[in-house]
Amino acid sequence: MFACPLLFANSEPTSSAALALQLLVLMGLVVLSGCFSGSETALFSLTRHQLEQAAASRNPFRRLAASLMARPKQTLMKILVGNTLVNVLLFAATYTLTQSLESTLGWWVVPLGAVFSIGVVLVFGEVVPKVVAVALTVPIAPYAASG
Repeated sequence: MFACPLLFANSEPTSSAALALQLLVLMGLVVLSGCFSGSETALFSLTRHQLEQAAASRNPFRRLAASLMARPKQTLMKILVGNTLVNVLLFAATYTLTQSLESTLGWWVVPLGAVFSIGVVLVFGEVVPKVVAVALTVPIAPYAASG
């Protein structure tokens, strides 16, 4: 039976290929978390005037951004649920990775992995995407709406 190394921790040292795959998945989850956070900020930073311009735009993604913001509570709920799901998967994958490395590196790798993953999510999954989205609200909003 096939057991995905991201889902099931084992006590055996992780092979370099499996470790690389796990790190790649973790990086992808951090990027997804950042996309959700940046999308939230970009969409909710649009002014009423910008939303009116977007609604009248020939660009279908700008119109989509305006239509999403016509129902802001539903839009926010979808973004927050998606971001929470991605972050939970990221923390679970981090725990699985560090648990599999514990027998090789020692007990300290699990708590260090937890602290490190929280820091990475805060910086690269929340703060940086929000700062970029505030600075580039109008150009990012259509992409945020299409994602």
